[in-house]
Amino acid sequence: MWKRLLLAAAVGVAGAAALMTRPREAEAATAQQPATTTLTGCLRQGSTSAVFILRGATGGQSEPPGDQLIVSPGAGVALADHLNQRVAVTGNAWRTGGPAAPSGANTVERALPRIEARSLRVVAEKCSMPVGGSLR
Repeated sequence: MWKRLLLAAAVGVAGAAALMTRPREAEAATAQQPATTTLTGCLRQGSTSAVFILRGATGGQSEPPGDQLIVSPGAGVALADHLNQRVAVTGNAWRTGGPAAPSGANTVERALPRIEARSLRVVAEKCSMPVGGSLR
């Protein structure tokens, strides 16, 4: 009888320990996933026609305002059509890492945080910040 009771207690403790580690594993996996966010800034041309920068981006985790490299625009996201406009870009964002930089991106651009543009909405027809040219 005591053996059965001890065996049941041991199985219960082992099961509880296994259940307690699963949330930690799930939290670790979630922490590695990019965060879906919306950032608003001025859409500028980068160093080549394939490179786009969201200048002075605000919102999401981008505080203080900073530049974001736009990577992997989704189907129907026509970045070139909205140059020098204030836009809101929604997609996955990475402070470091993420998808590869567009072909032709220079060293400064490749070092920027990235946002994978799933959608784009025009906020204003013109940027309120001075035209600073591209990052070179």
